[in-house]
Amino acid sequence: MGRSVGAVLPASAKFRHGVSGTEFRVDGVVHEASRRGLTAGHEASLRIGSGRVGSSFAVKIDGRLFQSPISWYAQRARFDLSPGFEPERHPDFDRPIRDECLLCHASRTDDRWAAIGCERCHGEGIEHRASPSKSNIVNPARLSGAIRDSVCEQCHLSGVSRIPHPGKTFGDFRAGETLESVWTTFVGGDDFKVVSHSEQWAKSKCRTNSGESLGCAVCHNPHPTAAKPVRGFDAVCRDCHQPHLVETTCTGCHMAKRGAQDVHAAYTDHHVRREAAQPTVAPGSLRAWRPVPPEFVERATALARGDLASLVKLAPAGDPEVLAMAGSILLQRGRAREALPLLQRAVEVRENDASAWFRLGLAEQALGIASFAARYEEAIRRDPFLFDAYAALAKARSGDRAAYESVLRRFLRHAPQNLTVREALRGK
Repeated sequence: MGRSVGAVLPASAKFRHGVSGTEFRVDGVVHEASRRGLTAGHEASLRIGSGRVGSSFAVKIDGRLFQSPISWYAQRARFDLSPGFEPERHPDFDRPIRDECLLCHASRTDDRWAAIGCERCHGEGIEHRASPSKSNIVNPARLSGAIRDSVCEQCHLSGVSRIPHPGKTFGDFRAGETLESVWTTFVGGDDFKVVSHSEQWAKSKCRTNSGESLGCAVCHNPHPTAAKPVRGFDAVCRDCHQPHLVETTCTGCHMAKRGAQDVHAAYTDHHVRREAAQPTVAPGSLRAWRPVPPEFVERATALARGDLASLVKLAPAGDPEVLAMAGSILLQRGRAREALPLLQRAVEVRENDASAWFRLGLAEQALGIASFAARYEEAIRRDPFLFDAYAALAKARSGDRAAYESVLRRFLRHAPQNLTVREALRGK
């Protein structure tokens, strides 16, 4: 965890993305993308990931962090496109990195991000620093069950979706409580992703037969020292099992690495299997990882599943997430007239939600309501990087080339090297 983020080391590399025809280049700590005679280059200001499997990189544009389309893959010893960029026809430095994305890689210190600190696993440390005592700090080793596991699951359990409770954010979790006091995680199927350790481990007989006594720290020492070095994984297995093959490792067969669905890398499958065979993917119904607090069951389930009927039923309570999702689903289904009052209410109860203002503009435009352009402007005012709002506003003014270009140039004030907008201004 102490290596979860860090400084960017100089490197040199070139590669081409066939789908978009974009040429990518790493020159020292500068990442560049060139397409159709235009080039965008940004200094990578933060390395995300230890580099043991790979690293992604953050660039800063107008004071905000964006993911570089270039990542490092250690297992292949080369730079390549970052996960999710492969199908894009216009890859660019335009994927924002929000706080909730970085929480599992870094800790916020004033206006900068640093490696994960002690408080992430041990709780608030103000009292402990003033008067060190076992009674005023959380020691996960003394916890059990869901409270103990939640310390690790805050980052190692992503599931299919995570739904914060009303008024909560992912940063509100504190060691010593369960995840379900802040959010509900929904899981399903047998998706094998970078962050599916907890789901896979929960399927293992080693875990289920132990009565949940086998927590993550049985195998993983979070902070080894010379006095207490890391204990080998095989040694842990031999606490219960007699080895039947001495020339190989237990994990090599029973926790084999396999390719994750969301990145170009192989990760350890934490589903301990009796036979060394690849599992078949069997879709499962979406379900809560642990019981949801009763007062949030209907809301969390509706948001996780995108259940329109339940969302519409819950909408009168004025929950901004419920209103925004219900309105968005109706809009996607071509039911703008039904979406309109929900989106109007969404911006009333949370006026700084730029995406809700943008969708309200889409609904009004679909219904021929003249104020739609003002809604796009409201979205842009609240998030100057919300490109979709600029694009919709520019398209609405496409009959007037000067007005069209004016909208796009406003976006370039914040992201002057954006390739997509510069291409549009050239008429490509």
